[in-house]
Amino acid sequence: MYNTLNNMPEHHHPMGKYVLPEPYPEINVSAKNPFYAGLLLDDYASQKSELNAINQYFYHHLRFKDVGLQDIAELVVAISITEMHHLEMIGELILKLGGDPRFRGFQNNNNQYYSGEYVYYGNHVLEMLSADIEAEKGAIQQYRRHVDQIQDPFIKAILNRIIMDEEYHLKLFMEAYRKYSAKS
Repeated sequence: MYNTLNNMPEHHHPMGKYVLPEPYPEINVSAKNPFYAGLLLDDYASQKSELNAINQYFYHHLRFKDVGLQDIAELVVAISITEMHHLEMIGELILKLGGDPRFRGFQNNNNQYYSGEYVYYGNHVLEMLSADIEAEKGAIQQYRRHVDQIQDPFIKAILNRIIMDEEYHLKLFMEAYRKYSAKS
């Protein structure tokens, strides 16, 4: 299995209760495929991508921490770290498929590089959590579309495992949203 972090007891795992215990499949592909590599570039570095999620969640972590919301700051930074792991896996797949994991999206004709303008910065806890919920929903939808488009069983297995994480993140963000809605 790919990720040795998943084999650690929860109290030793850097993301603790914010990570699923299921292991990730081995990073492999059936054959080089530039089209699949291009599709994965959208999961890698577009507006609905792992890179954008990392940046948005880390920014939200800093903002939440700054105003003393330690519990939610811990949540978003842990999820951001999980997204970094996804970014690494997607980047490795892109390389194995014969692509180049630069920070650009496929649907942007490979000329549009990732921009910090994609991040939803926000000014209020509920705004930021709502944006994080929408980011997870968008990622799940995009990954499912790519699972349908890609016929490589190795890639499908990895994407399906990532979807499990994204669904768990969505659940955690929705719980946090409900908690902070009740406090407003």
